[in-house]
Amino acid sequence: MDSWQVLEPVALRPAGDISAAFIRVGLLDYRAAAEFVSRLPYGRNLEVDARGVLREGRGTCSTKHALLRRLAMEQGLDIALVV
Repeated sequence: MDSWQVLEPVALRPAGDISAAFIRVGLLDYRAAAEFVSRLPYGRNLEVDARGVLREGRGTCSTKHALLRRLAMEQGLDIALVV
């Protein structure tokens, strides 16, 4: 079982830049967003900001986790970043 499969499919609401970016590409719940991010290829980002993961279509474990944590914060979800 992949770790994203245990997440609740909480519907995303417009709540900030990160949420808007996921909604714009058709990812409408937190579980779908986590699955999408988990399937992106591993690669160092040129941008320091977590949004670079979406813009560049790749990320490290740390940048992918940071992006999902920021999404959770915008959505008011109690999800911790654990590295």
